Amino acid sequence: MKVLFVQDVPGKADAGEIKEVKNGYARNYLIPNNIAVPATEVQLQRINIIKKQAEERRIKEAQDMQLIADKLNGNEITITAKVGPTGKLYGSITNRNIADNLLSLVDYPVDHRSVLIAESIQTPGSYEATIRLHRDVSAVVTVNIVGEEDEALANIQAAVSAVEEESTEEAPAASTEEESTEEAPAASTEEESTEEAPAASTEEESTEEAPAASTEEEAPEK
Repeated sequence: MKVLFVQDVPGKADAGEIKEVKNGYARNYLIPNNIAVPATEVQLQRINIIKKQAEERRIKEAQDMQLIADKLNGNEITITAKVGPTGKLYGSITNRNIADNLLSLVDYPVDHRSVLIAESIQTPGSYEATIRLHRDVSAVVTVNIVGEEDEALANIQAAVSAVEEESTEEAPAASTEEESTEEAPAASTEEESTEEAPAASTEEESTEEAPAASTEEEAPEK
Protein backbone atom coordinates (compact mmCIF):
# COMPACT_ATOMS: atom_id res chain seq x y z
CA MET A 1 0.00 0.00 0.00
CA LYS A 2 1.22 3.51 -0.84
CA VAL A 3 1.00 5.93 2.08
CA LEU A 4 1.78 9.57 2.77
CA PHE A 5 3.65 10.08 6.06
CA VAL A 6 2.30 12.95 8.12
CA GLN A 7 4.76 12.46 10.99
CA ASP A 8 8.48 11.74 11.13
CA VAL A 9 9.43 8.13 11.79
CA PRO A 10 13.17 8.00 12.67
CA GLY A 11 15.04 5.71 10.31
CA LYS A 12 11.98 5.10 8.12
CA ALA A 13 10.45 8.28 6.69
CA ASP A 14 10.00 12.01 7.19
CA ALA A 15 6.66 13.77 7.20
CA GLY A 16 5.58 14.57 3.62
CA GLU A 17 7.24 11.47 2.14
CA ILE A 18 5.32 8.94 0.08
CA LYS A 19 6.35 5.30 0.52
CA GLU A 20 5.16 1.81 -0.33
CA VAL A 21 4.58 -0.28 2.80
CA LYS A 22 2.97 -3.59 3.64
CA ASN A 23 -0.83 -3.53 3.93
CA GLY A 24 -0.83 -4.91 7.47
CA TYR A 25 1.77 -2.38 8.67
CA ALA A 26 -0.27 0.47 7.20
CA ARG A 27 -3.69 -0.65 8.40
CA ASN A 28 -2.68 -1.91 11.83
CA TYR A 29 -0.10 0.66 12.86
CA LEU A 30 0.58 3.71 10.64
CA ILE A 31 -2.96 4.80 9.86
CA PRO A 32 -4.59 4.09 13.29
CA ASN A 33 -1.77 6.04 15.02
CA ASN A 34 -2.05 9.03 12.67
CA ILE A 35 1.51 8.50 11.45
CA ALA A 36 0.51 8.14 7.78
CA VAL A 37 -2.56 8.30 5.55
CA PRO A 38 -3.41 6.50 2.32
CA ALA A 39 -1.75 8.28 -0.61
CA THR A 40 -4.97 9.32 -2.32
CA GLU A 41 -5.24 12.29 -4.69
CA VAL A 42 -6.94 14.34 -1.99
CA GLN A 43 -4.17 13.64 0.53
CA LEU A 44 -1.40 14.23 -2.00
CA GLN A 45 -2.63 17.81 -2.39
CA ARG A 46 -1.63 18.32 1.25
CA ILE A 47 2.03 17.39 0.79
CA ASN A 48 3.37 20.94 0.92
CA ILE A 49 1.27 21.77 3.96
CA ILE A 50 2.41 18.58 5.72
CA LYS A 51 6.07 19.29 4.98
CA LYS A 52 5.82 22.86 6.26
CA GLN A 53 4.06 21.80 9.45
CA ALA A 54 6.65 19.04 9.99
CA GLU A 55 9.54 21.49 9.59
CA GLU A 56 8.03 23.89 12.12
CA ARG A 57 7.48 20.99 14.50
CA ARG A 58 11.11 19.81 14.13
CA ILE A 59 12.43 23.27 14.97
CA LYS A 60 10.29 23.47 18.11
CA GLU A 61 11.26 19.92 19.19
CA ALA A 62 14.95 20.65 18.63
CA GLN A 63 14.74 23.73 20.84
CA ASP A 64 13.03 21.78 23.62
CA MET A 65 15.48 18.90 23.38
CA GLN A 66 18.44 21.27 23.45
CA LEU A 67 17.36 22.47 26.88
CA ILE A 68 17.40 18.86 28.11
CA ALA A 69 20.70 18.15 26.38
CA ASP A 70 22.30 21.10 28.17
CA LYS A 71 21.36 19.55 31.51
CA LEU A 72 22.68 16.12 30.53
CA ASN A 73 25.84 16.98 28.63
CA GLY A 74 29.02 16.45 30.67
CA ASN A 75 27.17 15.14 33.71
CA GLU A 76 27.53 11.78 35.43
CA ILE A 77 25.21 9.10 36.70
CA THR A 78 26.09 6.21 39.03
CA ILE A 79 24.61 2.75 38.77
CA THR A 80 25.20 0.13 41.46
CA ALA A 81 25.15 -3.48 40.31
CA LYS A 82 25.98 -6.82 41.92
CA VAL A 83 29.26 -8.49 40.99
CA GLY A 84 30.36 -12.11 41.17
CA PRO A 85 33.54 -13.56 42.71
CA THR A 86 35.50 -12.80 39.51
CA GLY A 87 34.57 -9.11 39.65
CA LYS A 88 32.22 -9.27 36.67
CA LEU A 89 28.66 -8.01 36.81
CA TYR A 90 25.75 -10.40 36.94
CA GLY A 91 24.46 -9.78 33.41
CA SER A 92 25.27 -6.40 31.86
CA ILE A 93 24.17 -2.77 32.07
CA THR A 94 21.76 -1.98 29.23
CA ASN A 95 20.65 1.24 27.57
CA ARG A 96 17.35 0.83 29.40
CA ASN A 97 19.17 0.87 32.77
CA ILE A 98 20.96 4.05 31.73
CA ALA A 99 17.77 5.71 30.45
CA ASP A 100 16.00 5.01 33.76
CA ASN A 101 18.86 6.56 35.75
CA LEU A 102 18.90 9.72 33.62
CA LEU A 103 15.80 10.77 35.54
CA SER A 104 18.19 11.74 38.36
CA LEU A 105 19.47 14.52 36.08
CA VAL A 106 16.41 15.65 34.13
CA ASP A 107 12.69 15.45 34.62
CA TYR A 108 12.17 13.90 31.21
CA PRO A 109 11.68 10.22 30.32
CA VAL A 110 14.45 9.49 27.84
CA ASP A 111 13.58 6.71 25.39
CA HIS A 112 16.05 3.83 25.93
CA ARG A 113 16.46 3.57 22.15
CA SER A 114 18.02 7.05 22.26
CA VAL A 115 20.85 5.81 24.49
CA LEU A 116 23.90 4.69 22.52
CA ILE A 117 26.80 2.86 24.18
CA ALA A 118 29.94 1.87 22.29
CA GLU A 119 30.60 -1.34 24.21
CA SER A 120 28.90 -3.93 26.36
CA ILE A 121 29.13 -2.93 30.02
CA GLN A 122 29.98 -6.08 32.02
CA THR A 123 32.50 -4.84 34.61
CA PRO A 124 32.58 -1.92 37.08
CA GLY A 125 34.16 1.26 35.73
CA SER A 126 33.39 4.49 33.88
CA TYR A 127 31.80 4.54 30.43
CA GLU A 128 30.47 7.17 28.03
CA ALA A 129 26.95 7.10 26.63
CA THR A 130 25.57 9.29 23.87
CA ILE A 131 21.98 10.41 24.30
CA ARG A 132 20.40 11.22 20.93
CA LEU A 133 17.41 13.35 21.85
CA HIS A 134 16.67 14.63 18.38
CA ARG A 135 18.07 14.22 14.90
CA ASP A 136 20.16 17.37 15.45
CA VAL A 137 20.53 17.28 19.25
CA SER A 138 22.55 14.90 21.42
CA ALA A 139 24.42 14.85 24.73
CA VAL A 140 27.22 12.78 26.26
CA VAL A 141 27.08 11.55 29.85
CA THR A 142 29.50 9.52 31.94
CA VAL A 143 28.10 6.32 33.39
CA ASN A 144 29.88 5.11 36.54
CA ILE A 145 29.27 1.46 37.37
CA VAL A 146 29.93 0.57 41.03
CA GLY A 147 30.19 -3.11 41.92
CA GLU A 148 28.31 -4.40 44.94
CA GLU A 149 29.18 -7.79 46.41
CA ASP A 150 26.33 -10.27 46.49
CA GLU A 151 25.47 -10.60 50.21
CA ALA A 152 24.27 -14.19 49.91
CA LEU A 153 27.43 -15.20 48.05
CA ALA A 154 29.59 -13.38 50.59
CA ASN A 155 27.94 -15.31 53.44
CA ILE A 156 28.59 -18.62 51.69
CA GLN A 157 32.24 -17.73 51.07
CA ALA A 158 32.65 -16.67 54.72
CA ALA A 159 31.20 -20.00 55.90
CA VAL A 160 33.53 -21.95 53.60
CA SER A 161 36.54 -19.98 54.86
CA ALA A 162 35.54 -20.63 58.48
CA VAL A 163 35.33 -24.38 57.84
CA GLU A 164 38.74 -24.36 56.14
CA GLU A 165 40.29 -22.48 59.09
CA GLU A 166 38.85 -24.96 61.59
CA SER A 167 40.17 -27.92 59.64
CA THR A 168 43.60 -26.25 59.47
CA GLU A 169 43.66 -25.71 63.24
CA GLU A 170 42.70 -29.34 63.98
CA ALA A 171 45.38 -30.82 61.71
CA PRO A 172 48.35 -30.49 64.21
CA ALA A 173 46.43 -32.57 66.81
CA ALA A 174 46.83 -35.60 64.59
CA SER A 175 50.60 -35.16 64.52
CA THR A 176 50.65 -35.30 68.35
CA GLU A 177 49.10 -38.74 68.21
CA GLU A 178 51.71 -39.79 65.69
CA GLU A 179 54.49 -38.55 67.98
CA SER A 180 53.09 -40.48 70.96
CA THR A 181 52.89 -43.54 68.75
CA GLU A 182 56.53 -43.12 67.81
CA GLU A 183 57.52 -42.86 71.49
CA ALA A 184 55.65 -46.07 72.40
CA PRO A 185 58.53 -48.42 71.49
CA ALA A 186 60.51 -46.94 74.39
CA ALA A 187 58.49 -49.19 76.66
CA SER A 188 60.17 -52.20 75.09
CA THR A 189 63.39 -51.17 76.86
CA GLU A 190 61.75 -52.00 80.16
CA GLU A 191 60.69 -55.36 78.78
CA GLU A 192 64.28 -56.02 77.67
CA SER A 193 65.58 -55.18 81.16
CA THR A 194 62.95 -57.49 82.61
CA GLU A 195 64.18 -60.26 80.38
CA GLU A 196 67.74 -59.69 81.61
CA ALA A 197 66.66 -59.96 85.28
CA PRO A 198 66.94 -63.79 85.50
CA ALA A 199 70.74 -63.34 85.40
CA ALA A 200 70.55 -62.56 89.10
CA SER A 201 69.38 -66.11 89.83
CA THR A 202 72.98 -67.31 89.32
CA GLU A 203 73.94 -65.70 92.58
CA GLU A 204 71.07 -67.47 94.33
CA GLU A 205 72.25 -70.79 92.94
CA SER A 206 75.77 -70.19 94.23
CA THR A 207 74.33 -69.35 97.63
CA GLU A 208 72.50 -72.63 97.72
CA GLU A 209 75.75 -74.53 97.05
CA ALA A 210 77.49 -72.99 100.08
CA PRO A 211 76.49 -75.69 102.62
CA ALA A 212 79.07 -78.08 101.03
CA ALA A 213 81.67 -76.52 103.35
CA SER A 214 80.10 -78.22 106.36
CA THR A 215 81.96 -81.49 105.45
CA GLU A 216 85.20 -79.92 106.62
CA GLU A 217 83.71 -79.04 110.00
CA GLU A 218 82.60 -82.64 110.61
CA ALA A 219 86.11 -84.08 110.06
CA PRO A 220 87.53 -83.54 113.69
CA GLU A 221 85.14 -86.10 115.14
CA LYS A 222 87.51 -88.91 113.98
